[in-house]
Amino acid sequence: MPLTYQPPTPDPANLTAIEALTLPTTSGTQCNNSNTAPVAYSSTNPPSINCNGLKMTGGPTVNLTPGTYIFYNSSISLNNGTLECTTCTGVGSSGVTIIMTGSPASSTGTIDIKGNVHVSLVAPATNSYNSALNGVLFYTNQNATSGNTVNLTGDSASTYGGAMYFPSSAVTFIGNTSGSVPNCSEVIGYSLNFTGNSGFNISGCSSQNVAQTQTVQLAQ
Repeated sequence: MPLTYQPPTPDPANLTAIEALTLPTTSGTQCNNSNTAPVAYSSTNPPSINCNGLKMTGGPTVNLTPGTYIFYNSSISLNNGTLECTTCTGVGSSGVTIIMTGSPASSTGTIDIKGNVHVSLVAPATNSYNSALNGVLFYTNQNATSGNTVNLTGDSASTYGGAMYFPSSAVTFIGNTSGSVPNCSEVIGYSLNFTGNSGFNISGCSSQNVAQTQTVQLAQ
């Protein structure tokens, strides 16, 4: 039943800290221009900002190493294949965080993961780039324009482990069952559209990590 007159629901406290971050900007010498082999960010080893996005067609396998991946003025577009991190456990810094950012804000990239893609990713419990990103799998810069979109599909065995924070994006999540999402996984977006048997498992989250509404009024 529709719920009306609900008070605004604040973002979880740990996620709002992300918006205070100053994300890296880039010049040509810092850009990794491969659109098939993204690299994790390192302030001491440019080029380590992904400036040409990530594109997958023809069924490739992209196996990420643990780390933070920054996509600047570029998008993720996956049509088929496998995106995974086989050495990621979610323990300590052994996980992946993907950041979409850009300048101007309208250049921030989108995420489009089709149903023929197998995704197996988990966020790090401790993010080595910045602790505000602990437990975060995806983040799109809050300054992205209202036309920014995120489509998370993946095949029936795909796993998205961690917080997915898209404060300015229209998000479509086409999931399967809550079993495909590990403990303490959630998605926050400017707008959310769930289809299929989408589910999330927040049983492993602390209370500060979960968005909650205090009161609701049922529609008449």
